[in-house]
Amino acid sequence: MQSALSYNSSSIYIDGTKSIRRVQIFARYADVKVFKIIFLIRDGRAFCNSYRKNRNVSESDMIRVAKEWNQYIHLVDEFHKRHENIKMINVRYEDLCNNKNEVFDKMKEFLNLDSLSEFETDKLPSHILGNRMRKNFNFDIQEDNSWESELSSQTVSKIEVIMLRNLLLRYNYIN
Repeated sequence: MQSALSYNSSSIYIDGTKSIRRVQIFARYADVKVFKIIFLIRDGRAFCNSYRKNRNVSESDMIRVAKEWNQYIHLVDEFHKRHENIKMINVRYEDLCNNKNEVFDKMKEFLNLDSLSEFETDKLPSHILGNRMRKNFNFDIQEDNSWESELSSQTVSKIEVIMLRNLLLRYNYIN
């Protein structure tokens, strides 16, 4: 992380990892004064459907995928309990899709930034690691609700039970 900051003469390092392990490594070894986390959460049912399509798994595997969603949230919770000094906010993917400006304002405040426009217009010199989508990303964020029509009602019911309804409630995905 320090090398990346030095390379671009930057004071902020933003990492879009989905890996809690990577965050744990940063928290342990990164020599930074301020470490903050934006936890982007997605409706577990949408996560399961996306996983199904992108990894070509059957609808019958959704129980396992739902358990993975639960486990990841529990890992994030445990990380936050062990690192109470690290500030963290939750951002719902759906809110980002539907209220981008409001969510960006929340993120700017959290990160103590005047603007996020540099990130939106890619004015900053950057080094991109990871998935190929990051090179072409134009900040046009579209919500994907295909799970509502692509998953059977039985599968959705099973997923909701596995997802410990309280987690879906916690993030306001169900009433």
